[in-house]
Amino acid sequence: MLKEYLPTLPMKCLIAGKSPPPISQSLLDILKTGVLLRNEIVHGKRVKLNDERLRKTLGAVNDLLYYCDLLGGRIVASQRLSVEFSRYLSAEGEEKEGRYATRQLR
Repeated sequence: MLKEYLPTLPMKCLIAGKSPPPISQSLLDILKTGVLLRNEIVHGKRVKLNDERLRKTLGAVNDLLYYCDLLGGRIVASQRLSVEFSRYLSAEGEEKEGRYATRQLR
């Protein structure tokens, strides 16, 4: 759903002078796993949940929410993205002083 819906939202920023890239497949995979895990828990299934899995899932949710903020024009949200997601954005555009350049659109 994210893959289809997110690109239809109005973008209020540019990343490295271009339209923002779609969410990375690795982030989508972690979010999908998190949704499946959540469904199992809600429906009463006993789930083994280790610290690393929980940390990855919550980190992916964090990146998704801050990326949505960034797309909405809140440039300061880029400072809250994980190192991994920041690297993904940098790889998609030009790096400027170790970070991708963002600009708010009016």
